[in-house]
Amino acid sequence: MAYTKAQVNYNIRYNENLVRQYQNTLNSLNSRINQANSRINQSQGRINTANNKINSNNSKINHDNGKISQINSQASQLENQINELNSKYQALQNNFGIRQSQRQSIFSRNFSQKFNLRFITSYISGMGNLLYGGEYRNAYNGLTSAMSTIQSKINAIQREIDNLRSQINSLRNEINNLQNEVNGLRNEVNSNQNNINNCRNEKSSLQWQINDTNSKLSYRRGRITYWQNQLRYAR
Repeated sequence: MAYTKAQVNYNIRYNENLVRQYQNTLNSLNSRINQANSRINQSQGRINTANNKINSNNSKINHDNGKISQINSQASQLENQINELNSKYQALQNNFGIRQSQRQSIFSRNFSQKFNLRFITSYISGMGNLLYGGEYRNAYNGLTSAMSTIQSKINAIQREIDNLRSQINSLRNEINNLQNEVNGLRNEVNSNQNNINNCRNEKSSLQWQINDTNSKLSYRRGRITYWQNQLRYAR
């Protein structure tokens, strides 16, 4: 079939217009792919930053847990010291009471026996002084001083324990804050990973459209070549 030149030129222009449309479409699709790649890179950068922060926080959490274990060990040792001092404190009280009771019992038994007046007077005076007088007060004051020293040591150790417990509470608060931050960062990682997945799905769809458009573009270029060849035979 012979075509007129007007028909041939029309078909050439028709296919050239389609080629331009397809080229514009390809430019738009490629631009959208570049934008998707840019979003992927941004999200991946945020993921890397968040993961680095997560690792840093986890390292701090492990370090703080190690410190808590050490402080708990120190506190336990100090509590053992308090228990030992309390035992000494109680032993001093008990021993003093037992000895005083024994002296009083001996004094009572001896007092009930018959002795000469001079001996009785001297004995009563000596034992009374030992049991209730200056010697008793000296012994009692010595006991009180020893018990006061023990109690001072107990109070000092207890203050140290309280300080250690305060450090533990501070470390636990820090751990909670770090863990909350880690949880938030993991949510951020998941959100960015979802964004990356969406961008990759979008790229896959865009790439299919690019391939389809390239196929159409190739066909229309072939048609242009065909119609250009027909010019030689046109009337």
